Amino acid sequence: MGEANGHLLFFPYPLQGHINPMMQLSKRLSKLGLTVSLLIASNTHREPYTSDDYSITVHTIHDGFLPHEHPLTKIKDPLRFNVSTTRSLTDFISRY
Repeated sequence: MGEANGHLLFFPYPLQGHINPMMQLSKRLSKLGLTVSLLIASNTHREPYTSDDYSITVHTIHDGFLPHEHPLTKIKDPLRFNVSTTRSLTDFISRY
């Protein structure tokens, strides 16, 4: 079987237990020749990180919360999270 080609965009829900399995899946697909962009919703902006060993780039998009807010606020205010990440995701896709 030949190597696959294409670009995947993964956006795991940012709760404990969702990001790590998505990263493991990204690594496996990268070994098959696919390029993966992994989006992480965060209250802090980081420059994109590209792996030296895999074709994976990790990007952050704004989750709508401030750095000083308690992490559980995302669970208590899902509407705010959904509105902000939808806007941030739309902006991200339009840039790339």
